[in-house]
Amino acid sequence: MSNVLELLRRWVTGRGVEADVAQPVFPEPQVPTDAPDWEHIPGSSRLQEWALQLRHACDATETSDDPWELTGHAAVIVGDDESACADAARRVAMDAGMRFVSIAAADVVELATPAVFQQYSPVLVYLQPGRWMKEKSEKEDADLVASMQRFQSSLVTWLRAFDREHPVVVVTSSDEIGGLAETLRHAGLFDRFLALQTPTMDALGHAFIERIGLEYCATSITEHPGKVGMIFSREYESERRRGLVVLRLRRLAAREKRPLEFLDLVNVALRGFAEADALPVMTEDIRRQAAWHEAGHAAVSVIDSKGRNVPEYSSVVPYADCEGVVVDSFKYLMETGDRMTYADMRHKVRISLAGRAAEELVFGPELVSNGSRDDLKRVTLSAGSAFAFWGFAPSMEREGQSGSNLSLAGINDDPFTASESAHTEALVREFLATEYGVVMEMLSTHRALLDAIAERLLVDAVVDQEALEGLVREHVPVGALGHELALQQ
Repeated sequence: MSNVLELLRRWVTGRGVEADVAQPVFPEPQVPTDAPDWEHIPGSSRLQEWALQLRHACDATETSDDPWELTGHAAVIVGDDESACADAARRVAMDAGMRFVSIAAADVVELATPAVFQQYSPVLVYLQPGRWMKEKSEKEDADLVASMQRFQSSLVTWLRAFDREHPVVVVTSSDEIGGLAETLRHAGLFDRFLALQTPTMDALGHAFIERIGLEYCATSITEHPGKVGMIFSREYESERRRGLVVLRLRRLAAREKRPLEFLDLVNVALRGFAEADALPVMTEDIRRQAAWHEAGHAAVSVIDSKGRNVPEYSSVVPYADCEGVVVDSFKYLMETGDRMTYADMRHKVRISLAGRAAEELVFGPELVSNGSRDDLKRVTLSAGSAFAFWGFAPSMEREGQSGSNLSLAGINDDPFTASESAHTEALVREFLATEYGVVMEMLSTHRALLDAIAERLLVDAVVDQEALEGLVREHVPVGALGHELALQQ
């Protein structure tokens, strides 16, 4: 079998295999065996149908009718998760009985023709989306535009030269049909567009668990794919990061000779990929202050959400630049999604303010530490965005207040005027002062819960969701928050 590099030099450069030109070595197409199940790729029924049509077209004998005309030999999977689109393409190849290869976006322009893969036919070639597929932009360098247009013209030529005896099907993906240049969207070229729904959290979780390996995962992971998917989608958007975290987690399981727990996933997401020793043990005074600080975050998460947001866990294990952490309930985050109401924004702000408020309540104003700097940065940015860009107003739950701040600032990314900056800053200061008072009152009213969480943290260092629920049941009477806690129903 000829070397792929030599074929590329022959087909791409037109200068023969002796040409001393460095060309990327593309992976050799393989029969896929590790494609995800269709049940983990929601909204894929049309892709499943296409896979069967491709199999039929590949198996068709010589007839007067050309099955490829309706089946299509160049397609776009339309979806906003490129990784899911690539997985779907690999599954299509598997069901169609075709070999499969994925070409990195940076290498596509070196390919120039899918004909280089005819020796592997039938084969499905997935071209990762990138600049090669876009329309020209007036702001781009003229030489770059000319180069892309030459490549697109070359790709058109080879797509039109499709050989049904040696089928090479080309697929790419885009978040919208218009993401592919119009010159490539013609009958006989990329003429089939198959939409894929945004993966559900369950689907993402199952895919992540499969990549880690079931043998590495405890039931706290395998029985909660939606929560796993939430971490996966929020923290690891690129394939590069997904590959790194899988290795990081497998190494953790191998080193500690135990299955991975859900808290391991959360820890890596929070701490990053670095494998490091724990920081030196904190002094008793600092440890106590950290315990009540984190307990404040956890208590307000529960109280302000009426029991819907019981943190996944609270910790006073120091690491890098923090002395502890509280992680929101992933179930709660899935329920709220990407939507951001005023109540959602206010809830996040109250949680962030609660660490400092707990320090002041327990140790007094003069002993409040600088450990809230990141919390205060976060609430300043949240409130600033809400009042500058979203039309929210402080205390807009009050009658007549919601229409008091409807003029947006920085429209079209324009710099803020002096008056816009001053106006937004004043709203932020007013809002944070008011909400800080609310949080102080909240913690004072539920001091028993605050203290119980902090005391448990001093004993266990890490308190998970189940333990927190137990503390809430023990220290918050039914009906104390206006109605029965969601976790007690």
